[in-house]
Amino acid sequence: MGESSRIGRTRTFPLPGTPVASMRCALASCQNFAQGFYTAYRDLAEQDVDFVFFVGDYIYEQGAQANPVVPGRNHTGGEIFSVTDYRNRYALYRLDAHLQDAHARFPFIVTPDDHEVDNDYAGTIAEEGAPYQGADFLQRRKNAYQVYSEMMPLRPENRLQANKGKLTLYRQLKFGSLADIFVLDTRQFRTDQPAEDGFGSTDPDSAVLEPALGEKLYDAAGINDPAASMMGATQESWLANGLGKSRAKWNIIAQQVMVMPWNLVRTAALNIQFNPAIPDALKTQLLAAIGQVDNFVNVDAWDGYPAARARLLQMLATIKPSNPIVLSGDIHSAWAANLLSDISNPNSDPVAAEFVCTSIASTFLTQDPRPADAIVRPGVKNDNPHIAFFNGLFRGYCLCDVDANRWQTTYRAVGTLADTQNPSALALTPMESSTVETDAVIEIQSGFNKPASGKRLAVDFARIPL
Repeated sequence: MGESSRIGRTRTFPLPGTPVASMRCALASCQNFAQGFYTAYRDLAEQDVDFVFFVGDYIYEQGAQANPVVPGRNHTGGEIFSVTDYRNRYALYRLDAHLQDAHARFPFIVTPDDHEVDNDYAGTIAEEGAPYQGADFLQRRKNAYQVYSEMMPLRPENRLQANKGKLTLYRQLKFGSLADIFVLDTRQFRTDQPAEDGFGSTDPDSAVLEPALGEKLYDAAGINDPAASMMGATQESWLANGLGKSRAKWNIIAQQVMVMPWNLVRTAALNIQFNPAIPDALKTQLLAAIGQVDNFVNVDAWDGYPAARARLLQMLATIKPSNPIVLSGDIHSAWAANLLSDISNPNSDPVAAEFVCTSIASTFLTQDPRPADAIVRPGVKNDNPHIAFFNGLFRGYCLCDVDANRWQTTYRAVGTLADTQNPSALALTPMESSTVETDAVIEIQSGFNKPASGKRLAVDFARIPL
């Protein structure tokens, strides 16, 4: 009793259908409190944006680290499970002054990914090897959904089923006549990942790698399962209906994980090559084996659900909503890609453009992102021609400036080029004193998804080209 919060502000959207000249929004995700400071929010709070998309991993469920690597940043207690645990974890994150400032200045449009509950969970199925399985996981999920509904800015109708272990999180918003916004939920209704949550392949030659890498990889039947779903049938129909009725200039699909195809077979080979834990003799065998493998994918993203992705892309190709833009997070690195009508043909027409923000603080595989960036970058460049931009070096967020003629995404990066030459393992960790700079500016013109328009993502590399 007697406590009060600071005074904040919000902004209302222009009425649906009202002419609007421009819109400015931010895209953010993945803010592991124990892996860095929220320097990106310090920069965001100085911007003038209409609203912020946050597309998942607002909190992380892991317990405290025995030896925290970032001074003054650590989780408290063990891995969270109860309603009280989840409430305390949100309270810890909300103690950060920069996150408070962002919430006080801007309305947030939010949707959760996995860590708000449990890493890599799928529907009612926990992550492989997670401490809570079966009925225990369902109780954990119910607890997590209840607290998410308490702590996050949701409409009252989106909270109604939280006490039953469900949340209605997919929803539509309208920003005047300029943009229709479709917020997706790709966790609650998805089928289980193929393979074993991590990586997978449809090439039987990948099976020889399984003993050394310690997980099932070859799962052509699971990856190609036509019944596999990321959204569930009801949400798919809702999205198709909304896109079909839209008359907005831009159609924004805000969701959690990368839609763009990413064949990371070269990345996997480099990871083996430079992994000090693998003996040289075994490394030679593995490299020879992976040289025979056609594909290697992240099965927790849309790559693990190609039939569901094909339905989404076909939906966009058939309905042809005006200027569809997909906004994603999850992977702790920055990306942009043309989503093509035929993903096997780099010259086919784009049906949407996708922008992926890097993380606010969560690490790109390791606390120092340089080794991971060096491993991923060559494979992105050489094996994925639809991907226009990648950078794994920096934490940060995206600023999106939109008008009737073009969409422009500015990648704001915590760190400088000089930091990449600093030998400290924490040189690229977001610290309170870190500089925030522009990494790249990417633009796409209105009308890009019209057949044979010839319009693709135009990238202005401010610092580091792909």
